[in-house]
Parts: sequence; C-alpha cells; structure tokens
Amino acid sequence: MPRGPRPGMSSASPGVERVGWVTGFDHLAITVADLELSCRFYADLFGAEPVREIVLDGAVAIRQLAIGRAMLSIHQRGNGVDLVARRPTVGAADFCLCWRPDLESALALLGEAGITIIAGPLDRSTAEGAPSRSIYFRDPDGNLVELMAASEEASEDARQAPGRPAERGHPRAEPSPPPATARPDRTGALEPGARPSGSSVRS
Repeated sequence: MPRGPRPGMSSASPGVERVGWVTGFDHLAITVADLELSCRFYADLFGAEPVREIVLDGAVAIRQLAIGRAMLSIHQRGNGVDLVARRPTVGAADFCLCWRPDLESALALLGEAGITIIAGPLDRSTAEGAPSRSIYFRDPDGNLVELMAASEEASEDARQAPGRPAERGHPRAEPSPPPATARPDRTGALEPGARPSGSSVRS
C-alpha cells in the first residue's frame, strides 16, 4: 500500500486542502575532492552521462550527471558557488539509488568493477513501502551509496505504471550530445543572456 498524503491533502492537517505537494526528489548535490575523478567513477560504474556544466573562473565548478532516472550534481570542493549547503563537506553524503532488474546484477557489476561491498544484501523497503533488498558501498570520497532493488512484483508494477519517464544513463541507448556549458554567477545561476534555449541550472 503506497504511503504518504494524497495529492491535494495535507499530512499535517488531515482533511485540509493544500495547493501543492512534493512528488519526489529531482536531484542530489554532493561535494567532492576531485570532480573529474568522481565523474569518471559514476560514468564507468553506471554509464552516467554529463548533462550540464557550470564554469567559474575558467574551471568546472559543477557538473550534472544523469544516472538512469536519477540526477547527481557534482560540486568541486571550494568552487566559489554561494547557493549551497551551509557546510558542504566531502564524503558526508548517504544516498540510495533504485536498481533494476535485481540485486544479483548489482552484485555482479560491483564485483566486476572491484568495488568492495561493505554491507548487504539486507532486507529493506522502498519509499512506497514495497519490499526490497539493498547493498552498500563507498565512492572515491567515502560517500555511502546504497543500491536498492525492489521485489519482482513491485518492479513489475512500476514498469506498468502510466507516464513512466524515459531512462537515461545505464544501460546506454542513443549517444547524448555534449553537455551544455555556461558561465553562472556565484549563486550557480546563469548570467543574463547566457542561458541556452530550454535549459535550466540546478545546484
């Protein structure tokens, strides 16, 4: 049974109409010691593809990576961007990526890459409350990365759900165009006139 409030209803005040609601996470920003090293790690392991770069003072400050249906914004430590967490810290992230088709394929992938699994497989549950299993490993900065595979029944329900967005990244389909590069101000927002048509910049 899916959890959480129904659209238009407030979880804090049952029965009270609200004008909007959270539908999920759009992206996650992590701060890294070496942006190129971290990007290569996620590209080699998951086929992550660059979407956009933010350049400050001639250097890449942020690179956005599409990993399947997830998005990572990789921030170079000390990049000079102001619109960030109060204490952006290398190696402080702990996040979970949804995996398909099963955990056995994830175990095989990490094994082939020579990555140490530090925990799992462990029984878990998804954000919707479906049964799942997870394994855990660390990226080059020590961030804790969880790969979670839902049960076959839950995965089949997700595949049949209407309006499922197209997947990007691993496994790769059509080659992607080069990432858009733009010069932002210190908040990470593009300068007037620098925004490519139809683009957006995330932290």
